[in-house]
Formats: sequence, C-alpha cells, structure tokens
Amino acid sequence: MSPYPDQIEKYSIIRLIGKGAMASVYLCKDPEGRLVALKWLDREHIPWIKRFQKEIQTLKKLSHSNIVRYIDHGMYLDRPYLIMEFIDGVDLRVYTQKLHQRPPIERYARCREFGKSIAQALEYIHTKGIIHRDIKPSNIMINSDDIPILTDFGTIKQEESFNADKTQIGTIIGTPSFASPEQIYGEPVTSQSDQFSLGATLYYLITKHRPYNSIDRNKKVLPPSRFDPNIPPNLEATILRMIALEPKNRFPNNQQLLQALSHKKDSGVPLAGRQDILNRINHILQEAYDLKQVIVRPIGVFGSGRGWASNTLHNGALRRKIPVFEVINELTAQTAIMRLKEKKPLLVIDRYGLEAPIGICTFDLRISPLRLADIRRSVYAFAPKTKNLAKESERLHRMSGGIPALLLPLLAQHTKDETFSLPEKIYPPPVIDDFLRDLELDDIETLAAIAILKRACKEEDIEKISMVPTDHILPMLQQRGLIQEVSPNTWILSASIFEESIYQYLPDRETLEKRADNIQSNIPAEILLDRCKDIENLSAEGKLSEARDFALENHKHCLGMDNQLPLCQSLLSLGQIYLDIGLFDKAKRYFADASALAKAIENTDLKNKSHAYRARIDLELKPGSRMPISAAIDRLTPLIKGNQDPFISAMWAWSLAALGDKRRWLQALSDCKKILRPHRPIETSRALFCMLRGACAIGDQSEAIRLIDTSQQYTAGFLLFEWEFGRARSLLTGQSPPPTSPLAFGLDHFELRALKNRWVYAKGVSPDPTWND
Repeated sequence: MSPYPDQIEKYSIIRLIGKGAMASVYLCKDPEGRLVALKWLDREHIPWIKRFQKEIQTLKKLSHSNIVRYIDHGMYLDRPYLIMEFIDGVDLRVYTQKLHQRPPIERYARCREFGKSIAQALEYIHTKGIIHRDIKPSNIMINSDDIPILTDFGTIKQEESFNADKTQIGTIIGTPSFASPEQIYGEPVTSQSDQFSLGATLYYLITKHRPYNSIDRNKKVLPPSRFDPNIPPNLEATILRMIALEPKNRFPNNQQLLQALSHKKDSGVPLAGRQDILNRINHILQEAYDLKQVIVRPIGVFGSGRGWASNTLHNGALRRKIPVFEVINELTAQTAIMRLKEKKPLLVIDRYGLEAPIGICTFDLRISPLRLADIRRSVYAFAPKTKNLAKESERLHRMSGGIPALLLPLLAQHTKDETFSLPEKIYPPPVIDDFLRDLELDDIETLAAIAILKRACKEEDIEKISMVPTDHILPMLQQRGLIQEVSPNTWILSASIFEESIYQYLPDRETLEKRADNIQSNIPAEILLDRCKDIENLSAEGKLSEARDFALENHKHCLGMDNQLPLCQSLLSLGQIYLDIGLFDKAKRYFADASALAKAIENTDLKNKSHAYRARIDLELKPGSRMPISAAIDRLTPLIKGNQDPFISAMWAWSLAALGDKRRWLQALSDCKKILRPHRPIETSRALFCMLRGACAIGDQSEAIRLIDTSQQYTAGFLLFEWEFGRARSLLTGQSPPPTSPLAFGLDHFELRALKNRWVYAKGVSPDPTWND
C-alpha cells in the first residue's frame, strides 16, 4: 500500500498540507465536497498511537473560536486519523514574514490582538485542566479573517498529572526554541509554561527572531527593541515578562496578561517599506555600542523621512544607554567636534554636514521613497476596508511618488471609516508649499519643462524647453524631492501632484508647451513591450550585463506613461534579470511592484506570473525550509486551477516536491509536461529548470537526469540555460561543470559573486543530489 493514498476512508485527499514528527496533515474533501484537514499518524507505534488518541479525545471536548474545531476521527491501515476544520490561511511563521513587510504599527497591533486571542484560548483550556505544552508559530494558523487558531494538541498534559511523573531531563516535550525552562529541565509544568511559549511566539512575531535558538537558557535574551527601536516600551516589557526564566516572575494569571496586552492604540508612522532601514539602524546602533564613537548621516531627499530616521536612531540609542547628540547647524557641529575629542562614547546624528574627525567611524543611512508594493501595504494597514485597493494604491503612488511627506497627508485626508478613496480632483496638501518655497523663476521653468513632457527626459531636452542652463538647478531640485534621476542625466517629476502647483507659479506656460512640441515624443507602448522580449532573449543568451542595462534603459521610458502595461512588463523583466544573476532580494522587490501594478491595471496574466516568480524567490532564498515552502504554496494555490502556463505549473510541481508530497508532485509533473510549448524554447527551458529543481528537492535523481536530457533540444544557443543544466548534470554525474566566465562579462564584483554563489544559495535538504558540494 502506498504511503500516499488518494483516499482515507470516506475522505478524498487533495494534497499534503504539512508533515510533522509523528503525523502528516492532508487537505481533503468529505463526501459532501467540503474541505477538511485530515491528520494521519505516519506509522504504527504504540506510544505515538496513545498520544494521538489522547489528542483526539481532548479536541472533542473543546469548543472555542480560537481553537481548531474537531469534526471526526477513525482508523485506517491500523493507524488513527483525525478530521478537523480546514483553516483557509497560513501559519504564524508565514504570516510573520508578510507582517514584517507591512507598517510597524500594524505589527504592534497584531501582536497584541493575537496575544490576547491565544491567551483567551489558553485560559479556556487551562480551566479544563489542560496544558498545551507546544505553543509556537507553526501551531497557530491565521485564517482569511486574520483570526488566530490554535492547533496541534498532541503534547497536552492533563491536570491530574501536573505534579506527577516529571518529564525525564533530556526528554523535551515541546519545541526547544519556544519551550519554557521547566519543560527543558524536567520540572512540573503549569499554565505559566504555556505563557512562556506564547511570549516566545510573540517575540518571534514582533522581531522575526527566536528568543532562544537552542535549549540553553543561560544566554540573556536580547530585548525586542534591539530589532525595532520604535517598539512600544510597554509591549516590550509585557513580552519580556512572559518569557521570564522563573515562573514567579511571569504574569500570575491570564487575566493580568490580557490586561497588559489590552493597551491603547499604539502610535507610530503607518508606512511599510522601512524594514531594511530599521535593520541598518540596528546595525549602526550595535556598532555605536561596540565602537563607542560613531557618526551617522541620514541621507535622503526632502520629505523622505530623514526626521523619522533620526528619531528612531535617537530612541534606539537611549534604550541602549548610548549618549547621543544631533547636529543641525554650525554651532551644534562645533559642539559635536569638541565632544568627540573627549574620547567618550557618543553617537552623533549628523543632519548638517559635519566634517568627520579622522578615525571616527561614519555611516551613511540612505532613505528612499516608498515603492508601489510598500504603498499598497501601507494603504491596507491604514484603511483596511478600501475598495479597489490596487487601483487606489497605484494612483496614490503616482500622486505622491512614494514620498512620505506627501503620502501621509493624502492618506489621512482621503480616508473615512477605514476606507481610502482619491477623488477625481485632488487639491494639493499644504506641505506642497514647503517643497516649492523660495524657488526662482529659472527653477520653476526647469520643473515645468519636465512636467510638460510627462516622461523621463534628458537634460538637453529640458534646456531646449526652459531655455536656461540646468547644471546646478537639477541637483538642487532633486534634493528638494521635486524630481528624480532615473538614469544618468535623465529626469522625471517625482510626484504628479506637483504638476498643477508648478503651473501656478509659471508666468508663460504656453511658450514652454510650444517648445515642447519640437521635442521627440514618447516611445510607443508596442515598442517598449517588444523590447521586453528582446531583454528576455539577451538574458537567456547569457548576456546578463547587456540585458540588465537594456532593461534599466527601457524601464525609464515606461515611467510617466498613461499606459501602465509597459511599466508592469518592464518591472517583470528587471526582476527576471536580477533573478538570473542571483540577486534574489533585489528581484523580489521588482516582482512585488509588478504584482501590485498588475492588480491595479487588472492584467491577470502578469499578476499570476509575478506571483509565480515571487514563489520561486521564496524557494530560492531558504531551500528546504518549511516556512518558505508554505509561503510558495500559499501564493500558487489560487493560480493553479485551470492554469495553462508552463512556468506556473512547473513552480507548483517544484513546491509540492519541496513539501515532500511525492504523489502530487508526480501528477503536477505530468500535467506540466502536457502543456509545455516546444515552439517557445525560452519559456520551455525555464519551466524545465523549475521541474528539475523539484526532482532534486524530492530526491528523484532519475527524473532529474531525464529532464536535463530533455532540455538539450531547447537550450541550444541559450548560454544561461546551458550553464544551469550543465551545472546540474555535473553535480549529478561527476562531470566537469561548465565555466561561469562567459556569463560574467560586464557584471560588477557584487553581481559576479551573486552569480557564482547562486547554487550554493540554492542548496536543498537531503535527499537532494543536485545541490551537494
């Protein structure tokens, strides 16, 4: 009998959801066609069977909105199974990754909400004499309504055995990283043991780090503010109290814990896209702590958030007890120099342009406007009831250019009852005056020339319209946040909301418009789209640097166009190039923007393609890890029904293989082969490579060799694909690998290192013959 049946009693198996130490969980349909989750013990083992039956009997007695609902149970092949409600959502590990892409203020709110909900569920089971003993992110599901559901009652302990039969030291019931010290050291467990594990889970939710990475509890836990200096102090204190090593130092009961979590609404900037800056700030603060004297310069255009960055640095320094001094003018600059000469610990935040003394470590903290995907996440957090979220976010992005000083007033001004909607006629917020204040006529005419062209334009074209030299004007306007340089000497208006305000200051708009008539018009959308195909060909041919440069050049011509389709396709092209090079994080950002824009323009094909690429990035970044596999499957599940795209099908097959669902992997592989398009060798080669990765992830070496052999009829002339499949063959068969050098021409050192490390980065888990050293 196959270990991967199609049917268990009356329940039809759709696919594997997950696999634990003792049991596998399947998505199934009951006889009425309703979706359920079926948990089935992996093998006959008396202690396992007893524990599993205990879980079944416990779950039957429970009824709570934050606890998974029991439906049925039975025996199949002498092994018990449990039928539970199917929770349409993701576990807290995957949710945490998504949450850290959203505004920090939402993270604080979700931490409190989820903490209260699970604490209430624990209060409920504790009153019934049950200790869960395995609270952790993977045992908490977040459904489609953002409600946390506690699962997996396989390690519970009944009240009558709390103080009897201590767990033998060295035998841990629970998960080491989230288990309380009393569980680890074999002491009696109480309700406060679950409180510790919940605290460790909230610590992970708020920081993306585990408080402990082993069973060692002697190492001091870093406060969450070490990862996010803006975390509310009372929330940090609550979490740290929950994970106190001594039970007596934790909250004495769930009522007091609930009260601590029920704090008034947290304050903070409701913007996404700041996690990389927060990570950089944490690094700088650690350097300041270690090196004692550090200068940091927040760098960004007017309105980009330099003030926020300075405040965050200031708060983080105070929390770590690092002396901090801010330089804002010549007088404070002189004071800073004097204090640095004292050789005492000091973090200097330089917003003036201090000439750093020799030997003082200096950091530049670059702050960029928000990307489209970040604005969409910000709108969702600020106004979750927004209709047409994608369209409203895309319009807000064009209006504000992602500049927080423009974005936040527009967001606040046009949000009502948690719904954001931009009217047809938008009146510029008062902050516009701060951007335009004290500009001279030459400056205004230069701005107007860029606004009139409504596209990325070269410096010589701007001067032909404005009739003024722009050498010094353009850099000044860029620093003011009014324009941005999209490529050398090529400029575009930063935000469309500037346009009408600029014209109000312009004495002779008609003359400038007449001059603009003589300037070459926009490149047609059809040509820009055809260029994206050329870019894909260049990359496949192994001309990676040429493809990169062509893609960046093409992208600037797509900016500012009314037709957003070329821009969406160019974002996908850029993501693909950087994925081919191996710069996965950079590719991920382009794919996220492409996904957001595709939703806004209602292009389903590009939206699905973007999601499939994002799923691939999930699998590339942490191969073999359960969390990114779940994230990839979550992205692909809505796309696969009725799908005829070979790449999406290949990604689905790879994801199932990474999960370990061999039967469904084989079915998905078969389905993918049926829709391969031999007349499109680039598309077929990419799909075959993803299928190959799936074969390797599941340990099917014979299928991997067959896929490599099949690829030869499609990859001729495509150096990138020949290199990829050639390296796979060399690792499987021991043959010499193909050289990387033909792909390296024109790549910088960072890109070349990423390309060479791509396959090191992509190692899977055993059995996975392709990625062995």
